[in-house]
Amino acid sequence: MKKNSKETTARKALQAKSRKMKLTAGIDLGDQWSQCCFLGEEGAIVEECRVKTTREALKARFSELKPMLIAIEVGTHSRWVSELLSEFGHEVIVANARKLRAITGSDRKSDRGDAEKLARYARVDRKKSYDR
Repeated sequence: MKKNSKETTARKALQAKSRKMKLTAGIDLGDQWSQCCFLGEEGAIVEECRVKTTREALKARFSELKPMLIAIEVGTHSRWVSELLSEFGHEVIVANARKLRAITGSDRKSDRGDAEKLARYARVDRKKSYDR
């Protein structure tokens, strides 16, 4: 069966962008689907997408991209996802969302918003403690 051409086109466009600029990503992991947000060097959203939370789908989405910084939430899938993404050369931060008040304390929670917040926190300052 032929892959969805819209998905393939989006993946190729992101591959081209990743070669030209340094990207930062945030992934809100879900049991079946995960939400991704990619930020460019200036902090603008370059792309948002959903990807199935499977090895095959994550490999198809991230294996061909230039190494980038990726933040994911700690959870059931965080160990194997972080190991898989690291195999592709990406630097992976596993964030404890309970310590990120902007995510846990938000009354407007959404996977899309959480993915963007993870990407923004990783892009700004990886060493700062957000639990104060």
